[in-house]
Amino acid sequence: MVGVNNIDIRYRTISDPDIAIRTKVTFWKVLKTDAEDDFIEDLISSGTFDPMQGVNAFRNWIQDSSNGIPNADHYMYFTGVWATYISNADHYMYFTGFSLRGAIGYAYFDRVCTASGVSITFVCVSRQREKRLLDDTYNVMNAGGLPVPASVTGESLEVCLSQPQSRGILGSLPVPASVTGNPWRFACPSLSHGGLPVPASVTGNPWRFSKCSIASFKSYLSSVSCTEPQNTGSTDTLPTPTGNARPGIALDRDDQCRQSYRNSASSYCSTAQDQQGGESELCRGMYCTEPGDPSLCGVIVPLEYTSCGSGKWCRVGFCLDEGVEPTNPPPGPPGPYTIFDCFPFLLRFDLLGLIICLRNVLSR
Repeated sequence: MVGVNNIDIRYRTISDPDIAIRTKVTFWKVLKTDAEDDFIEDLISSGTFDPMQGVNAFRNWIQDSSNGIPNADHYMYFTGVWATYISNADHYMYFTGFSLRGAIGYAYFDRVCTASGVSITFVCVSRQREKRLLDDTYNVMNAGGLPVPASVTGESLEVCLSQPQSRGILGSLPVPASVTGNPWRFACPSLSHGGLPVPASVTGNPWRFSKCSIASFKSYLSSVSCTEPQNTGSTDTLPTPTGNARPGIALDRDDQCRQSYRNSASSYCSTAQDQQGGESELCRGMYCTEPGDPSLCGVIVPLEYTSCGSGKWCRVGFCLDEGVEPTNPPPGPPGPYTIFDCFPFLLRFDLLGLIICLRNVLSR
């Protein structure tokens, strides 16, 4: 699964002599019927469910031995109902198609290696405008970028949150106040930018964790042992793809647009791409035609190894020569280096840009 691989990619960008985090899927189960998924189905009302109730229900389902779920340090549940994910290892992830009320991802804070090492992540199953929370949020998730699952998994690892009261609420992408009650909740400083295409000043940020979060990971993992190599087993149900099976090679640009929009009518929008800097800027945002109106183009995050020009491919947000792997950590984006570099945002009355610029200065 592309998304699982991209979670691993984000954790591989951590460069620290004292810690190395890798993800591995030890068990994979697709719930195909309402009966199998009744622990969530019973919570759904008008197409949504409460994320806290969902996480609790998923935890109980994992612990029910009759479901045959093997031991793991985290379980993820991916859903298409305003909810999100659960995985099986140190953490269980549940991906769902139902909407989570007030969040696009939910997890217990610092619970890896415990019975509460679970999380839920919402996965968009419709591109209809009236069903969108935020175009950029859906685009990032559906294109396989998935900063959301990586962030929510991080919450189980005690990710550094910008606000104590936001623990358990995913916020790597700012979402409307009408949805979260607070549009400035970030799961971790400088993890990502709240818009697409990603500005040049923060290129690579959606693929990296802040220094604060890395320090938190180290602190938490030093207190547990279930994530250590000798305790995680050798089986990987969904190993990292290689060769032509790598995501951006297996799926060309048109395929990625169709997958993202869940609609065969979408395709790569070269006209908009050329107007926005051409292929050299594609790794920060790739343009796709809107289903039903090919004159309109939206932007998504391209998959890893997507071609960004002759002999080049996208790696962790950068357009690099084919065969070249990104340095660890990836090349740092240009500036901002001081608060004075943020002055242009103030002159343009760009509040979001100013806040992100200042956060990036402080995180350096």
